[in-house]
Amino acid sequence: MENFKIVCDTYEEAVNKARLLYGESMRISSRRDFRSSLGFGKHRCELTVFIAPRGSSVEHESPAEHENTSSLGSDSDLDDVSNYSQFFYENDRQKEQLDEEKSSVQKEDNDDLKILEPYLEKARDILVQNDFSSEYIEKLVEDVRKQLAKALPDLPSDQDFEMLMLDNIVSSFESDHTTQLYPPKFFVMAGASGVGKTAAASKIGNLIVSGLGKSVEVVELNDEPFDARTRSDVTIDPNGVFHTRHSCMEPLQRITGSANRDIYILDSFSSALGDDDARKHLLDLFRQLPKFDTKYFLVMDASMKEKDIVKIFSIFERVAFQSLILTKCDESETIGNVISVCNRYGMPLLFITDGKDLMSNIHFASSFAVLSKLKGFTLDISMLAQPNVEG
Repeated sequence: MENFKIVCDTYEEAVNKARLLYGESMRISSRRDFRSSLGFGKHRCELTVFIAPRGSSVEHESPAEHENTSSLGSDSDLDDVSNYSQFFYENDRQKEQLDEEKSSVQKEDNDDLKILEPYLEKARDILVQNDFSSEYIEKLVEDVRKQLAKALPDLPSDQDFEMLMLDNIVSSFESDHTTQLYPPKFFVMAGASGVGKTAAASKIGNLIVSGLGKSVEVVELNDEPFDARTRSDVTIDPNGVFHTRHSCMEPLQRITGSANRDIYILDSFSSALGDDDARKHLLDLFRQLPKFDTKYFLVMDASMKEKDIVKIFSIFERVAFQSLILTKCDESETIGNVISVCNRYGMPLLFITDGKDLMSNIHFASSFAVLSKLKGFTLDISMLAQPNVEG
């Protein structure tokens, strides 16, 4: 018996489509609910269906029951043959009708695609302008097509279409609001050389001190040999953030000292990316950190390419990054590449910073903060963040 698969956004849509394609004799053998593979937050429903033979005797009898039947000599035997012949005739006719219905549905889909193609082409152009990955573009454009197809014959205005695009982009990534409000005691930052980790660590420390009123020490780690006779000088910046420098080979108790700050921001050294020994020492230090109160964060600048980001993931494959800190957004035209990576790895955004030294050049990652970095839209995105005021 041949099985067919139907995939739609909801169970009801899948049932209706199956009935349209295969008629009332369609039966459901299994159901599977899942999310789309790209992670846009879209729930899907897959039904496996088959066509039930007409007539209970044909539906429930097995071929074994007819293996030892006598030669066709009685009227009842002839009736059986007639019934079977009628069944196969009707079954063939039903398949012809299904083929005609499938052809009609495919023609409608092709007609819809022609109508929607200008919108889909505009969607591709916007995503390409913003340097989204080809995989991301393919999946998002397909989601937009399905959403537009549901509304046919109505077509969206230019403004409504851009709102639809923005909504799909926003739903494709998350912001790490939990860490923004409740940072861990050990806040470990890792990233390639030149991405601005040290500047970002200071900005994050200032944000925590001023916003949450907690004591913060930024620890700049290095891979220099540990000398127990030397002590690290502690400095404090005008914003009240403590700063120290330590070797990753030092014991954790020596690095944290006796001050017991509320939060330690560990700025890990970039040489660990290319030096196996340095990386080993750094990972040894990470193992000393309490798992329940430690989180790891990947730092990358907005102009990094996806292949470079993937390389960093492979180097730190044993480290489970909580979320991503994006730096130097003022030096990049767009951040579509970053959203693509966040979507691919299911990694939320935590902070967004500019490359300037001002401590105020840091923002909580949010839908508005990300959308404000996109280009190609005629909508005034800044207005989308304004609350409606009735008066």
